[in-house]
Amino acid sequence: MVVSLADEGADSIGREHDFGGGPAHDAIEAGHKLLGDNGEQSQRQLLADLRLVGGRKRVQDAGDGLDGVVGVEGGKDQVAGFGGGERGGDGFGVAHFSRVGAAFLDTIRNAASGYAAGELPANEGIVETRAGAQGTRNELIADVTPYSSGSDHDDYDSSTIAVPSLYLRDWPDIYIHTDHDSLDQIDATKLRRVALLGAASGYVYASLGPQQIPGLLPFLVARAEGRIAQAFSEALQLADDPKTEAGVAWYEARNLLHQTLQRERAMLLSLVDLTGNTRDAEAEAVIALVDQTAGLQRSIDARARLRGAKGNAPDPPWAADSGAKRVFVRVGEFGPLTYQNDNVLLARLGKERYAKIKLINSEATQMLNVRDQSELYAYEIVNFVDGRRSIGEIRDAVSAEYGPLPVSLVADYLDACAEAGVMQWK
Repeated sequence: MVVSLADEGADSIGREHDFGGGPAHDAIEAGHKLLGDNGEQSQRQLLADLRLVGGRKRVQDAGDGLDGVVGVEGGKDQVAGFGGGERGGDGFGVAHFSRVGAAFLDTIRNAASGYAAGELPANEGIVETRAGAQGTRNELIADVTPYSSGSDHDDYDSSTIAVPSLYLRDWPDIYIHTDHDSLDQIDATKLRRVALLGAASGYVYASLGPQQIPGLLPFLVARAEGRIAQAFSEALQLADDPKTEAGVAWYEARNLLHQTLQRERAMLLSLVDLTGNTRDAEAEAVIALVDQTAGLQRSIDARARLRGAKGNAPDPPWAADSGAKRVFVRVGEFGPLTYQNDNVLLARLGKERYAKIKLINSEATQMLNVRDQSELYAYEIVNFVDGRRSIGEIRDAVSAEYGPLPVSLVADYLDACAEAGVMQWK
């Protein structure tokens, strides 16, 4: 069995933080009450000593292949934050929610591993034995996977609905939608562990207040620094890409760092807004992230000049395209344009016009379709339309998530949205 937590970024800081008497402790306590744990002392002690360990580990061997993958998917980069603020970013509350889930999973997974190895008793391994249930001795193998579409979280995570969500899934499931999809296939222990994960994560956000911010911000900044460091590693690959002209590669690398910083900054602001704290509460934390990013950016600049790039800063690849400066606004509020069997553009434009949308057309964008990324780009392009960002800026935002994309594909897709009556030029 694999527990897979999906997020757009990895948490790569390997340091530990003990929230013994803080909101994490309270969340776990409340989670156990919600799950009917009325006083198992050793479990409470284990979870009172909760350690939120940064770090991401991809597990190649699922161990028990029949148990499938329990997945948790968080939100995307564009989602409006908890506070609903208007401070230059859209906020990133949903992404924060999935990262809280990832932190709790580390503790639950470690407890399960201790029990599987015979080092901890069943109650400390969060094993379900009530009502005669036979809890598994399997480990809870955790992974962080990229965001994927196709379930109810698409609606929650869209920028117009923007409900913080933690997507729990069990995949691959060989029994789903078959006559063997029954209660007999449920592992009571796995269900208890996942329920605890969801309950504890939700309780954290339900109980956060201004008094927790001084203790939470250093922890959140440490994790943000780890994600920025990972983005720098990816930016170096972009800057060194021999298939891309030096100036363009320079821009893409800097754009990745810039977008990552904006995302992390907006998440901190969103959390401060949620707790009702003053809007300067995160100032020191933001300065730390800005300073880190500036230093990494200087390294990218030096790398680009070694390749022959000129100037103080690169121009956007879409700078000479006047159409890239257009700004679109939504015609009303709506969720995803494509959801399972529903397709708004196809219904409004018809098959012939829909087939001509370059982003979706398999002949025009073969590589995107092979990688099954066209729908992700389309979903996120729409989410970034806010009446402020230009087509070029939307292109930069989605490129930092999924890889560089020609601005012409973004413009063509938004033009199709305008023809369908869901967007219009500002």
